[in-house]
Amino acid sequence: MTSTTLGYYWGDDEYGLETAAIALGRRAAGTGGEPPTTWRTTGASTRVGDIAERVSTATLFGGGTLVIVEDPGPLVRAKADREALLATVATLAPGNALAF
Repeated sequence: MTSTTLGYYWGDDEYGLETAAIALGRRAAGTGGEPPTTWRTTGASTRVGDIAERVSTATLFGGGTLVIVEDPGPLVRAKADREALLATVATLAPGNALAF
């Protein structure tokens, strides 16, 4: 995993946050790569397994996946979920990106 495929952004400027997350996805695609498909969710409406499913598999054809998770707090409340999320971050596949 490179440092350009994971981002944690916070603040009140929704436009700026969105722009930063999209730029993260572009960096993950690399030069000449197709832009990633974006999947947006919230920490309260998803499970860690859903996120892992989208970012842990390397792309075969086309662009990767940019997962944007708003308010990830609910994903780290339980110890098991927190550990699963950390494991997911460790397996982030090339071409994919994860933004919180």
